[in-house]
Amino acid sequence: YSDISLTVTSEHGCSDTQDSIDVVLLNTYTVSISEVDTICFNGLEEVTQAFSAEIIADVSDLPYELSGEWSIISSNSEFAQENSSDDLNVEYTFTQSGEYTLLYSALIDGVADTDCQYDTTLVFNVGVDAKIKNSSDTTICVGGNDFTAEYDGTLDTWSNNPEYLWSTTSDLIISDSTSAETYISSLTPVLPDSTVIYDLTLRVTNDAGCWEEDSVSIDV
Repeated sequence: YSDISLTVTSEHGCSDTQDSIDVVLLNTYTVSISEVDTICFNGLEEVTQAFSAEIIADVSDLPYELSGEWSIISSNSEFAQENSSDDLNVEYTFTQSGEYTLLYSALIDGVADTDCQYDTTLVFNVGVDAKIKNSSDTTICVGGNDFTAEYDGTLDTWSNNPEYLWSTTSDLIISDSTSAETYISSLTPVLPDSTVIYDLTLRVTNDAGCWEEDSVSIDV
């Protein structure tokens, strides 16, 4: 706050003074959320990450009061559980991979009717998506010995150069081929009274080092 008064004096020496009024001097600020390292599940069910905000005042010697709030505003917010938070820090636990948007709202100075609110967001990726979509049934009958599986994730919107690795435990396979997101195998026919079960696994890895796996069981 600063007191300001105005005195007006005429050329004849007459003067009048306006009583002092309170003027609120508000600083301006730069608000940002610190960047985070790669957030990966790598086989875990959940992963926890801390975030922090930085506020830089344009005039450094003016004190200020701060009230900060955090929230996940992307559509997958239900998979981000807030563990703890204060005006400058927050910690979340994530249970699903995807692209998230974090919002930080800082209310600075707290002066009635003149509040300065600063909003900033951070978009970041958590984990990598791996999901198998069967383009043929998981039960293969005698005489129909080809099986095809495809990747069925959402990497195209937020991945970092994913790599796909298909693997299987079957000794029946006489040949198989992959084209990144697609797996095709030719199997040795089995006897009508025989049943063989094998697993097909897809591991997806992005260039940040995050990986995830999905498996499907095939009955032959």
